[in-house]
Amino acid sequence: MVMEVCTVGGYEEVGKNMTAVKAGNDVIILDAGYFLPAVIEMQEEEEGHHRADETSLRKAGAIPDDLILDKLGWRNKVRAIVIGHAHLDHIGAIPYISYRYPNAPIISTPFTIAFLEETLKDDKVRLDNKRVIVEPNAIYKIKGESGEITIEFVHVTHSTPNSTFVVLHTKEGILVYS
Repeated sequence: MVMEVCTVGGYEEVGKNMTAVKAGNDVIILDAGYFLPAVIEMQEEEEGHHRADETSLRKAGAIPDDLILDKLGWRNKVRAIVIGHAHLDHIGAIPYISYRYPNAPIISTPFTIAFLEETLKDDKVRLDNKRVIVEPNAIYKIKGESGEITIEFVHVTHSTPNSTFVVLHTKEGILVYS
């Protein structure tokens, strides 16, 4: 089998980072962030109005257009959402899209999960996705339909604590996401 990579967002701009990796019948989502200029523009336009929703954010280009995963037939194969670090361009879309992957835990380092929890609390958003905390320089294993996937969190220096490169180890090969 071959590993497939879908570049959902963040490859044409700084923001709305999201990549989906398919190995066998299992998909891992890496990051799910905001495109901050679009978010700020929406906030200025909607001041005093209702809170932005997934549809308006997607239409404005503020979050990754993960509907491509439906078209590819990958949506129901998502086994985890893995976040490399706590910047909003990497985690900002989670409150708006994670419900689409109800069986996928959100996996990241202690600081990143804590930052996500505070963001959710501030925005009064509740997520049903399980949260899994993994220390930097540690691994976490997921049992997928096609076998075990090992997720390695390689500690790197960045402007937020507990930042990592994510390394996926699958039967199809190894992918380093940085």
